[in-house]
Amino acid sequence: MTENQKLDLIIVNMQGMQEEIKDIKDGMQGMQEEIKDIKDGMQGMQEEIKDIKDGMQGMQEEIKGFKKDARSLRRQVVKSTIELKDMDEMILDEVERVHGILERHKADKTVHTV
Repeated sequence: MTENQKLDLIIVNMQGMQEEIKDIKDGMQGMQEEIKDIKDGMQGMQEEIKDIKDGMQGMQEEIKGFKKDARSLRRQVVKSTIELKDMDEMILDEVERVHGILERHKADKTVHTV
């Protein structure tokens, strides 16, 4: 093989390597674009997760308010129940007092005679 033939063979091999390098560069460019798309998608998901966390925080605040209201209502119910029991006892005491008056009136035979 002559020097020119060797040189031609080297040049052909170099051209093949240059094409392969170009293909690798193109592949790298494609991967970089895909990585950018993935990063953009991740950013979008992070924003959505933040929105979800904010929403959950709001719901937790509302739940705290509901719990506070429920405790307040429970206290009011207990207080009202106690007041009703006290009123029941007062009514029963009054009924017993009136019943006693009626029994004494009924037993007093002089009240209805003229």
